[in-house]
Amino acid sequence: GIYYVKAIVEGNDYYGQIESEIKSFEIKKIEIDLSNLTWENESYIYDGTPKIVTLEGVILDDELMEITYEENEFINVGEYITTANIILYKPEYYVIINSPNLTYNWKIEVAQNEFIEEVTIANWEYGQNASIPTGESKFGEVYFLYSDSIDGDYKSTMPTIPGQYYLKGCVDGSSNYMGICSDVIEFEILKNENTFVIDLSISNWVYEENPILEVNSLYGDVIVLYSDSIDGEFTTTVPKNAGIYYVKAIVEGNDYYGQ
Repeated sequence: GIYYVKAIVEGNDYYGQIESEIKSFEIKKIEIDLSNLTWENESYIYDGTPKIVTLEGVILDDELMEITYEENEFINVGEYITTANIILYKPEYYVIINSPNLTYNWKIEVAQNEFIEEVTIANWEYGQNASIPTGESKFGEVYFLYSDSIDGDYKSTMPTIPGQYYLKGCVDGSSNYMGICSDVIEFEILKNENTFVIDLSISNWVYEENPILEVNSLYGDVIVLYSDSIDGEFTTTVPKNAGIYYVKAIVEGNDYYGQ
């Protein structure tokens, strides 16, 4: 503060009192230089974690002052304004010089997305449990789309009929991150491998009797064929005349299983 001073000499029996002129003087506050304080960053990329902006630098004595902030922590994409408040504990003795700008504009920007686990799916056989596609993105939930041609219309319905198919995983974009789709991959639903669960067996029979045979397959209807020569033409006509014959069983294939 500003103060005033004077000097006096009191008088006595030998000399009189004298008094000096009044002089002014000042006791200055100690200066705290904050020129080394700067805001740490102007821009961040969204990553799902809180972003905090503060003034960075060296404060000579933490016991002399404190810095508080208003609205300096955010997670989502946006443009923000943060205010710093510098509080002096003993303002009667100290003064701040070269203070930084206490209002700060900064932003969090939209993030690019990517797959951190590639989209995959295993082939499976018709009639068995369908394979579950997998894939994981950095942001967002992956959903899967299917098509019967690489450049065709992709839908969320999983195919069920044997054949070649195509799969891609996608993530919808948001205000925080970009949308993304994976590369297309090919997979196959295989036809069932058919087999005879009861092997063909037939007994000789007497003329004018009916044949007695057993046969059954895992899938489909069994067709029994007969011929009078091993390399001849086989038909469904049951032999009637006495003789040596040959028999075989077939199951015709379809879209779901092989012959």
